[in-house]
Amino acid sequence: EWLRPGEETLVQRFDPSSPLDTIGFFIAKFHVGQKET
Repeated sequence: EWLRPGEETLVQRFDPSSPLDTIGFFIAKFHVGQKET
């Protein structure tokens, strides 16, 4: 799934080498989804 404009910046805040990256990604997606509703 491609990120929409603006989502990349949310995801990039998390270190790709960190085990928390996946969690951070979903947190970012969650917050973006909340803003859009």
